[in-house]
Amino acid sequence: MSSTQLVFAGRLDSVLASVAIQTPLWKGLQLLEHRHLVHYNNPGNKSGLRDKSGMRLYYQPATTDVQDMLTFTVGAQGFEIPPGKPRYEVSSVCNTSCRGVIKKPAKIVAATNHMHYLGIEMQIELFRCGQKKAVITHDPKYTYDNPQMHKHNPSIDLLPGDEIKTTCVYNSESKKRPVSFGEATSNEMCYGFLFAYPSLAIPDPYCVSNGNGNEVKCDEGIPETEDGVSTCTSNQESQCQEG
Repeated sequence: MSSTQLVFAGRLDSVLASVAIQTPLWKGLQLLEHRHLVHYNNPGNKSGLRDKSGMRLYYQPATTDVQDMLTFTVGAQGFEIPPGKPRYEVSSVCNTSCRGVIKKPAKIVAATNHMHYLGIEMQIELFRCGQKKAVITHDPKYTYDNPQMHKHNPSIDLLPGDEIKTTCVYNSESKKRPVSFGEATSNEMCYGFLFAYPSLAIPDPYCVSNGNGNEVKCDEGIPETEDGVSTCTSNQESQCQEG
């Protein structure tokens, strides 16, 4: 392994700065690369700050049963949380067949939730043919500073036509103004990161809705019809009949 290259974006005395750590890894004659993003939030615009945190990265050859993993992102963006609410929900539904997200069966081996400091509870559920099949994540007492990894052994089957519902719950009683979605820690997020394989089964690993309570629509960049028949309907009906 060669030395790690640090690439800085922004300034540490700005509201939001990020650092990209790029580490070249050699596998035989093939060059791979690991990219790790670190975000810093400095709303007080203080100067002279230094980061004393560290990271140790381990990697190993793929096994015969788990190969070519990827991170599948679900959730919501572009929402706004009103002030003074002890419990405010933001939800999103990813219909995997509508957007062509899942091309063939995949397996979820782990997942984690991501909100910021107003987040108090989060859950990701898997539905098939209108029935709940699995709870992928559930943090009844979510803490931004202590994220939990939800491991699944055996893994959870993810099939074309499945729906993934993400529900984020916030407490905004401490706020006097609305809090919007954004990258800064003072903003909020509602993302779920699912670790699944094989990567070829999920060619579009980003299924995020805009706004609150919305479904990721078929017409958002993916044709809704195929030979005059809705791909959502045909794929889901065949899957339900098989199951």
